[in-house]
Amino acid sequence: MSDTSNEVNDQLILIVGYSATGKSAALRNIRNQDEWLYLNTEAGKRLPFKNKFKNFRIEDPYQVHEAFDFGTNNPEVNGIIVDSLTFMMDMYETQFVLPSTNTMKAWGDFGQFFKILMQQKVTAFGKPAIFTAHVGDVLDEKAMEIKTSVPIK
Repeated sequence: MSDTSNEVNDQLILIVGYSATGKSAALRNIRNQDEWLYLNTEAGKRLPFKNKFKNFRIEDPYQVHEAFDFGTNNPEVNGIIVDSLTFMMDMYETQFVLPSTNTMKAWGDFGQFFKILMQQKVTAFGKPAIFTAHVGDVLDEKAMEIKTSVPIK
């Protein structure tokens, strides 16, 4: 049996929902809030409750990678919240894909950004990581059913 503690972060949570349905409010009962990093990717949107999180307004999606690097092996950081995954990836597209002269490479980098975050940064962090994300509905005309997903390109 091998030790996989450095290969998996089983403390990963995704809170999803429609806009303004309480995703952020679900964070209010986190204990020891002063030991958590709250990474706000939604243009400084305030949380709907008083809190003691270490709040950071994200202006570049690579700051999220940096926050996970900072929190790894840092005993003062017990968890990280990214609010929201949807806005973070939209920010990446706006800042790095759309203005690129080589959009094919930029879209490849877009996919790698997310894979590196989840497979390397979050895994190495090894502590609770909470992501929020918006959902969207799409009609599957062939199956005649609504499919709900997190709409990220």
